[in-house]
Amino acid sequence: MFEVRRLGTSRTAATAAVSSEEDKQKKKRKRKLSKRERRARLALTYGRGAGKLVPRTFLAALVVFFLYVLVLGVMERDPAAALRGAGGTAGGPALAEDVEGDDQGLDAMKSVERMIEVDFEVFGTVQKVSMRKYTQRRAKELGVGGSIENSEASTVRGTLRGKESKVRAMQEWLRTTGSPKARIERAAFSTDRDLGDGEVGSFSIKKIILANGKQWA
Repeated sequence: MFEVRRLGTSRTAATAAVSSEEDKQKKKRKRKLSKRERRARLALTYGRGAGKLVPRTFLAALVVFFLYVLVLGVMERDPAAALRGAGGTAGGPALAEDVEGDDQGLDAMKSVERMIEVDFEVFGTVQKVSMRKYTQRRAKELGVGGSIENSEASTVRGTLRGKESKVRAMQEWLRTTGSPKARIERAAFSTDRDLGDGEVGSFSIKKIILANGKQWA
């Protein structure tokens, strides 16, 4: 009777030991599962790298900072290259096209420069000092057409025709220079008249007819 009780007690102890071991294994499995769940949740928020968990926002900030430093370095070495790079390969040609377009615009403005006609009269010692001859020579140099003649008032007068810039240069010459022996007091000019597509022609020296019918050289 004593032996039966002892055997039953041994079996009970063995069963309890097995049950305790199974509980430990279950707890371990639960702990492992819990760790996996935590890692899965963290993986949704953090990126993985080199065995460490790094926030994705930190990685993004690091990339942006690296790009900023790179662009800043390029701009310091060659600002023009940085600007071209910012706009892609089309940036360079676009700038070249703009410059070329500006040049073409200036050429077009020059080619359509306004043609004008202006009357003039120069006062002072301007007769018998080769004023008409030198005026004709200067007009030919500038490509200005028109004419010049003596007047009974001891002045010289005439007309200038040509591109506005050339006519302005001729006006300045009549106002300040004239022939070497001339003593110019002042020069008067009429309002500009638009010559349109009219021909400039050559610059000639005219003779006038006096009131008594005589020709004045």
